[in-house]
Amino acid sequence: GAGRMGHIRGPLLKAHQRLKLTGIVDVNMDAATRLADSCGTRAFPSLKQALDTVGKADAVCISSSHMHAELIREAADAKMHVMCEKPLANTQEEVAQIFEDVERNDIKLLTCWMRLRDPEFCSLRDRVKSSGSLHMINITSRDHPVPSADVIANLGSQIEDCMVHDISLILMINGLMKPTHVYASKSNIISPAVEDAAFCIMDFPNKVTATVTSSRFSPIGYQQMIEVCTSESIERAGDDLKSLSYSFPQRYESAFAMEVDYFAKVMGGVQDHDMEQEKKLNMLIAEITANLELSCAKGEKIALQ
Repeated sequence: GAGRMGHIRGPLLKAHQRLKLTGIVDVNMDAATRLADSCGTRAFPSLKQALDTVGKADAVCISSSHMHAELIREAADAKMHVMCEKPLANTQEEVAQIFEDVERNDIKLLTCWMRLRDPEFCSLRDRVKSSGSLHMINITSRDHPVPSADVIANLGSQIEDCMVHDISLILMINGLMKPTHVYASKSNIISPAVEDAAFCIMDFPNKVTATVTSSRFSPIGYQQMIEVCTSESIERAGDDLKSLSYSFPQRYESAFAMEVDYFAKVMGGVQDHDMEQEKKLNMLIAEITANLELSCAKGEKIALQ
């Protein structure tokens, strides 16, 4: 894909010393050509045409959201490792099928949950591990700048597009434990025609409660704040409002680079990648997301089976 994430990933892939960027694929050849020219590589309208032209490639980075499942299957059948932007798919059934394709072809799949590679959040997660028993996790996420209504309409719901990142972090902090109950609500802050804010509560079997407040609007910059309360301490990250980044590419610049480096090491066989954990994380996120959307529709707490 040669969209927003393609323009973030492309230069990183090009610059990495372990990797050789052999092409940019997008059905929009004008967009593909512009990005390919800036990265010193070639543009193609399809993955098949790219592989037919350049021959065997070791891996593909997928950023075109609506085609994730289709492109992962095509890459897996070509025995290519895959680094894919979130979400892999919007349902558990689709995610399960993706991992069937991956496992059948014995390839590695890395989903780009950028919070999980962020140095600040990784440091918090390490501190929490040695701070007694976990009690509460509270996350506040505010986007900046506000996308246009047309852009928001194409990004999916606030839960599916934004809150899923916070859910991934909560799950990793709490040991990939499945919630017992979830509740969510949505609202419209900027425009009555566009959903741009959401709130959720998740209850876990270990008595941990997690909350997320997610919004498209911040008046002062891109905000990602987390507070974790344990039996021995309160750990925080991202709570310095005087040093907020302009938007997510700046806030997660290090995380994006670390994802590419991690993937390069996995491809090179110098880094293990736990595919069972990868599958469990993505299956849980798909299940939780679906039940949060159901909670919004019904206006009630939902029990997860």
